This record gives sequence, structure tokens and C-alpha cells, in this order.
Amino acid sequence: MRYLRFVFTVLWASAAVATPWALLFSFPTPTSNPRGYDDFLYGVVADGPTPYVYRFTGTQGSIYSSFPAPGGSGAWGLGSYQSYLYIGNYSTSWIYKTTLGGSLISSFKCPLGGPADFDIGSYPGFPPYYVLHIAFPDLGIIGVVNQNTGSLIATFAAPGPRPLSYEDGLGTHNTCGDGVTHKVYEDMVPVLDVDAAVGLDKVYTTNGIPSDLTIVDDSTDRVYWYTNNTVVTPASLGRVKALFR
Repeated sequence: MRYLRFVFTVLWASAAVATPWALLFSFPTPTSNPRGYDDFLYGVVADGPTPYVYRFTGTQGSIYSSFPAPGGSGAWGLGSYQSYLYIGNYSTSWIYKTTLGGSLISSFKCPLGGPADFDIGSYPGFPPYYVLHIAFPDLGIIGVVNQNTGSLIATFAAPGPRPLSYEDGLGTHNTCGDGVTHKVYEDMVPVLDVDAAVGLDKVYTTNGIPSDLTIVDDSTDRVYWYTNNTVVTPASLGRVKALFR
């Protein structure tokens, strides 16, 4: 979830659809093999012999900075909070904490093998934005992990058999992309057809309603930006959105 940032978005009318999500625009990822997305950072982590994190303009995809992701090949998962970010590695199961510029702060071995995309969220009994909600494709579950110690707090079943990405909505509006059903689920209900949603994130209004959903699809190497047309009416030509984390 996003916070402490404002984005001005120009919206256009779209035809009624069965899902509340209507596509606004899309653009290519900076390179192939995207493996995670973060909306606050406006960034994608891309895997390769030397994986990179790319930061770009939110609506056009123009790169304005990049840096190598720590851990080598196998990068998957990207999330940020305040002045730092987390980068995961599916192959080694390590999670790295870095500055927004990529300088390594700390790291820990994930308590379960094969972490994919994740989100920094909350869990009962813990301070807000203290835990990572991580998709584990090979296990079919979402794991809740202490972002400081790396200890496992809880697990729960994903809505599909192979979760690739997960976004925590602080108790509601939780979103998950699945690589077998090729669906994106919101609160366990399929809302979009996406081949390989390897990364996703949301923007929320001031009253906690999801207003925008951004998905990175590995099958097309594109970023897709959707708007919630039950929140934003076709008459809207522009608005300010408070982003919460």
C-alpha cells in the first residue's frame, strides 16, 4: 500500500466491464524478465545474470535511475517503505534490505524456500508496516514474515495453486496474482485475467478504497495500470490521490 505521496492522474472514460478494474494504459518494462513491482518506488526488479532495479516515471515508463540488485541471478520481489526497500531472490531465498539507491543495509534468509513478489503490510499484534507478505509459488501459500528478523509469523492458503505476487490491503482488498489460473484475485475472488502477474501493487484513496492497480506481466514484459471504475467516474478528468502505506 502506498503512503505520503500524491499523484496526479488524467483519466478517460471506459466502457462498463464485469470487473471494477478498467485498463488505463500500459508500457513495456525496462527489460525482459520483470520479477516484481513497487508503486511507491515506481520500480521494477528484473532478473538476469546481473539483475537490476529500474525506477521510472509512473505513467510513461521512462527510466530515470537503475542499480544492480543484490544477490545475483534469481531476483524476484520488490517493496519499499519510507527510505528503504526490500529485494527478494527466488533462487537463494534471501531477502535484502537496501537504501532507495541500492546500498545494502541488511539481509536475512527467508524461512521458506522460493519467495516471489511481496508487499510490506500489517498483521495483528505487530506494528503497522512491520511484516512482509510473501507469495511462495512452489508452496501455494502466502507467508507473513518479520521484516527485521526474518522469522515466520504465519502462513495461509493463496487463492490459486501458484501465487506469484501479493499485495496486503491491511485486512481487506488483498490482491494476489496466480501463475496456473492466470487470474488476479481480490479478496479470494478473480477480478482480472493476466497470464503471469509476477508483480503488482495498489494505490488507495484517503478512505482506504483501492483506486488503482498496477500489474507487471512477465508473458508480455509490460506494466499495466488499471483504475477502479466504481471509485472513479467517467466524468473525472483529473484528481489528487492520497497514497497510503
